[in-house]
Amino acid sequence: MATKLDKLVEDTSVLTDEQFKNRFSSITRLTEEDTIKIIKESGISNEDLANLVHEIKKSADFNIKSVQSITEIKGGVLAMAAIIKRLLF
Repeated sequence: MATKLDKLVEDTSVLTDEQFKNRFSSITRLTEEDTIKIIKESGISNEDLANLVHEIKKSADFNIKSVQSITEIKGGVLAMAAIIKRLLF
């Protein structure tokens, strides 16, 4: 099922800058002013910004599912903590 972000990524090439900023800010926690500032400071295109946020969201969703899976494994969290402790210290 397509999300609002998926639809924005799909529609970006046909939206005006104003339409893009409006839709982008309506589906993120960024204001239109924040969006304008990010675009101006980074030089990123509307399409690339939409794709970037889409990829970040996919990664975050994957990480959340991974953490949920680990917590469902009996002793998984304790084992993971032990592994991380060995690797880092």
